[in-house]
Amino acid sequence: MPFVSFKYLCCLILIGLWSQASSAKLFKNSFVSFELPAKWNCQLTKTTWNCSNQFEKKNKSAVIVLAAKEAGPQDTLTFYSKKISQKPGVYLKNKKFLKSKKIQLKNTNINNHTWVDGLSYNSEAPNYYTRYLATVKNNIGILITFTSHKDQYTLYVNEFLRAISSLKVVTNKDTLGTRTTTPSVTGYKNSPNHLILTEEEPDYQARESEQGLFSKQNMGVILILLIGALIYIIRS
Repeated sequence: MPFVSFKYLCCLILIGLWSQASSAKLFKNSFVSFELPAKWNCQLTKTTWNCSNQFEKKNKSAVIVLAAKEAGPQDTLTFYSKKISQKPGVYLKNKKFLKSKKIQLKNTNINNHTWVDGLSYNSEAPNYYTRYLATVKNNIGILITFTSHKDQYTLYVNEFLRAISSLKVVTNKDTLGTRTTTPSVTGYKNSPNHLILTEEEPDYQARESEQGLFSKQNMGVILILLIGALIYIIRS
C-alpha cells in the first residue's frame, strides 16, 4: 500500500515540476530579454514597453516598464544613479505630496553586465514600490522599472527577482536604427491606489522558458514534496 501511494506522490511531484517549468516565458525586444510570468503580456506604446498581468485590464497591481534611447554624453551609470536617487515623490488626487523613500541604490552585476540598481517607495505612484535597473551598452541607454503595490508586493517579489536574474542586454550596432525612447519616462499615470496604463495591441516575442527539471528553483518543490511523501509512507 505505501508503495502504491509513493508512486502516486511521485506523479504529483512531476506535475508540480511541470507547472513550475512552464510558469514563465521569455520577453525579448531589440534591447533586452528577460523571463516574464506566464500570465503577463507586454504592450508597445508610443514611449515604452508596458508589461502586466493580462487579467488585470485597467487597475494594475504590478507593472514592468521598459524604455530605451540612443545614449548621449550624459548617459552614464553615475548619471542614472543620480537621477534615480533624486526621485522626489508623488501627489495624491487631493494634491497631498508623498515624499519618496529610497531603500537601496547600488551597482549590480547581472549576467556579466553592470546595472544601476535602485529600490524606492512612493517614487512613481502612491503606495507602490519601484525597483529601477538602468544601464548603457553599445550606445543605447536602457531603463527597466519593476513596480508593485505595497499590498501585493510579496506576491510579485519572487517573479520580479526571477525576471531580474534572467535579464540580458541584447543590443548591438544594428539596434541604433530601432525606435527608442527616453529612459527617464516610465509611462505611469498617478492614482492613489493603482497604476493605470494605456491599452495597446501587443507586439512582443515570448516563448516558454527552458528550465531543467532539477534547476535551483525546482529543487525546493522537489524537497517539499519528497518530505511529504516520506512522512506519508512512515505513517502508513
